[in-house]
Amino acid sequence: MSFKINIKVLSMLTAGLLVMLFSCVDSTEETKVQIDRKPLLENLADQVIIPAYTQLDTEVTGMNSSITAFLNDPSPATLGNARSTFIKAYVAWQKVEFFDFGPAFDQTLRAQVNTFPTDNFAIDNAIATGNIQLQSLSNNNKKGFPAIDYLLYGDNKSDADIIADFTTNANASTRKEYLRASIEDMQTLVSRVSVAWNSGEGNYRSTFVERTGTDVGSSLGQLINSLSQSLEVFTRDAKVGIPLGKRSQGILIPKNAEAYYSGNSMLLARSNVQGYIDVFKGSRTSEGANSQSLLAYLNQLNAQYKGGSLSSALEQQFQNSLSKLNQISDPYSRSIEAQATIANEAYLELQKTVVLVKVDLASALGILISYQDNDGD
Repeated sequence: MSFKINIKVLSMLTAGLLVMLFSCVDSTEETKVQIDRKPLLENLADQVIIPAYTQLDTEVTGMNSSITAFLNDPSPATLGNARSTFIKAYVAWQKVEFFDFGPAFDQTLRAQVNTFPTDNFAIDNAIATGNIQLQSLSNNNKKGFPAIDYLLYGDNKSDADIIADFTTNANASTRKEYLRASIEDMQTLVSRVSVAWNSGEGNYRSTFVERTGTDVGSSLGQLINSLSQSLEVFTRDAKVGIPLGKRSQGILIPKNAEAYYSGNSMLLARSNVQGYIDVFKGSRTSEGANSQSLLAYLNQLNAQYKGGSLSSALEQQFQNSLSKLNQISDPYSRSIEAQATIANEAYLELQKTVVLVKVDLASALGILISYQDNDGD
């Protein structure tokens, strides 16, 4: 009898525990479902991504006008104006570089607009032979911002030398043609992507805000993968680490710095990191995080990091990276030797940021990192 009673009691206890267990699972799943990601995506599209592309399109249009004016009348004044609008457009590019999905991916925008270092020898050869072909994949390192950087500043050339290149020197007319083709190519690409996001045109915005899942093909999945890869490969490595010798056994490669010829590498790197911050706080203004931002979403998920909130850790780490970059002088091609310690510290802070985004953020959001890297992060 006692044995039978124990069996009954055990059965009742087991059934009760199972009910409680499934109730907890259902409750957890229900909580996850109740967090609507669509407002987050709408805010990202309307307050960050589309305004950033609109600004880039505007700045590239201004650069096109200024460069055209310089080509029509090369002078110190028109050269200075062309350079000024070039830098503004290059800074604007830094705020969209990491949106390498959707229309930007379709147009291979990043590869066509900012593959550096540029092949200045191939550019000079194309100008000398008159063979200007910018459309093939093999020419991505001969056009875009890096190529224009070379053409407007030259390698240790004075302003008078640059003006002579476009007026009296051999192949001046072909050099003009190359610069004009480069800016027109960029204008076309940037305009296509900007228009594609516009709700009245390509309407990728609608696609973006409707893909509310967390799978690899979802908008959040694509965004986090793109942010992580860009931060790791193009910000930490290309902008800071590679010139510093992090991929060449400590041998410095100053010519691999972004904007090598104009000497604005750190200006661009700081703008780029600020762009990531804008994405996470869901706003391009100096105000705090938007209520529908990625940081706010992490707080809704109660995402934790070392006893505190993951959102706070991310905010602080991006600021740490930005603070170190602010301490490095331009041109970076010279400061990597004179300020090697600070440059290395900036690289290490960016590495910490990579880990937070690639590992902790992705895990908290349930995002699979699907791109491949080779350095074992």
